[in-house]
Amino acid sequence: MDKKRQECLPGHDLASWVLGCLGTWVLLSGIWVFGCLGSCEAAEQASLIPEAEIAALDRNLEQVMRGTSAVEVRMNCKSVVRQASALLDASPGAPNKFRVLGILFQAQKRLLGLEMSEKNRKALFDTCAKLSKAPDEYVELRLDADLLLSERDLAEADANVTERVNALKEIIEKYRDTPAEPRILVIACLIATKLQAFDLAADIHKELARSSLGGNHEVIAFRRKSFAANHLDAVFSGTYESANEASVTFPSDRLGHQYLVVFWPWASERCDEFLSRIREQQERFPGRFEIYSFNLDEMPDAGKSILDRLGVKCTAVRLPGGRRNMAYRAYARMDPVAIFVNAQGHVSLQEGRQAPWPPPSRARGKEAADPGPGLGKWLDDERYVAQLRSLFIGDFLVAEAGASRAAKGRQASVAAPLGGASIPEETLQAIQSCFVLPPLRYRLTREAEVDGYRKAERLCAAAVKQHPADADC
Repeated sequence: MDKKRQECLPGHDLASWVLGCLGTWVLLSGIWVFGCLGSCEAAEQASLIPEAEIAALDRNLEQVMRGTSAVEVRMNCKSVVRQASALLDASPGAPNKFRVLGILFQAQKRLLGLEMSEKNRKALFDTCAKLSKAPDEYVELRLDADLLLSERDLAEADANVTERVNALKEIIEKYRDTPAEPRILVIACLIATKLQAFDLAADIHKELARSSLGGNHEVIAFRRKSFAANHLDAVFSGTYESANEASVTFPSDRLGHQYLVVFWPWASERCDEFLSRIREQQERFPGRFEIYSFNLDEMPDAGKSILDRLGVKCTAVRLPGGRRNMAYRAYARMDPVAIFVNAQGHVSLQEGRQAPWPPPSRARGKEAADPGPGLGKWLDDERYVAQLRSLFIGDFLVAEAGASRAAKGRQASVAAPLGGASIPEETLQAIQSCFVLPPLRYRLTREAEVDGYRKAERLCAAAVKQHPADADC
C-alpha cells in the first residue's frame, strides 16, 4: 500500500482505522437534522492560505485530541473553529482552503459529540456542503462529508432499510476506483451488517477480495478480522527500504520469484531456533526461493548482523514502527513467523492469527525436533516459475520484434529513416541473441537470465548512443 494512502488514515494500525470507520457510522446514526443547508458560495480567486498558518492550526487540532477533560476539549475545539473560520473568511477562494475546511470539519465533529446543539449541527453541515465539492485531492474528506449529508437526508425522509441500502450503493459507486474506495467499502460493510442487509455485505466482501484491493493492508487486516475463512488469498504488497538503502516494491519487483517474508523480533526466546530452521529450509532447497527479513525491533541495520551470524542468506528490510506497521498487522499478527509468497505475488493467510512456520521443535527430552513439512509442498517447478518470469518481464515482445524484422527482411532498398543512419542488422541480432526463446528459455538458471539481461542492457545503451535518431531506437 502506498505511503500516501497510509498517511490518509487515522493512525497506522487496524484498530484506529476500523474505529475511525465505526466512529463515522456512529456519528451518522446519531444525528437528527434541523433545517436545510444554504446555497454554496461562488468561487473567488484568491491567494493561497499561508502554509505556516495551516500547520499551526493542524497542531492546535492535535492538541484538542489530547485534551484531558471534556471542558478543556470543548474550549479548544471552539478555539480551532474560530481560527479556521477566520482563515476561510479572509481567503474564501483560496485553492488550498479545503485543507482548512478539513481541520474545521474534524473540530466541529468533535465539538458536536460533546455539545449536541442545533447551532453545532448546522455549522457542521455547512462545512460538509463545502467539502462535498472538494477536488479529488481531498477525496477522503469529501467522503466523510458525503456520508454525513446522506445520513441527514435519510433521517429527514425517515428512510426505511431499502432506501438506506440504495443510498449506500450510490455512495459506493461514486467512490469506485478512487483512493477512498477501500474505506467506503469497509464503512459500507459495517453499515450493511448493522442494517441486516446481508446480501449487500456479501457483495462488499467480494469487492474487497478483488485483485485491485488484494494488496491493500487495511483491507487485508479488516477481512481477516471480520470474515471467517480458512484461508484468505491476498497480495503481498508495499515499498520498503533494505538495510543497504535500496528500495524494493512488492509484488512488482519480485513477480516470477518465490520467497519467504519473515517477521521476527530478536527478543523472542525461540527466535534463534526459528531463524536456524529458516536456514535449514534454505539449505534443503538451494536457490529455489528468496528470503526477505522484517525485523520488528527497528534495529539500525534491520537485523542484518544477526542474520549474517546465523548464516541466513536474505535481504534485510526495514519495517518502520515494527509491530505497529500495517504490513505486520495485515500479514503476520504474531511472531516469529515466515509467510510464503508465490511467484505471482500471492499469499494464503490463515483464519485469525497467522500460524507460526516453521513449527516449533519438540520439548527437550523427547524425540528430535520435527523439521516440519518444509517448503516442498508449496514451491512451484522451476520451469514454470521461469515461464512466469519471461511473461512478466516481456521476453516475448523481443521475440515478436525479431520475427517481424525477419518477415520484412529489412531489404537494403528501403531508405534509412530521416535524421540518422539505421541501426545495423548485426547489432540488432546481437541484442536479440541475449534473449533465449521458449522452450529453452525455461531451462535457464536465474543467473543465466540475469547475465543475458545485463548484456542486452549494455548493447542497447551502446546502440542508442551510436544511433540516437534511428526509428528502431
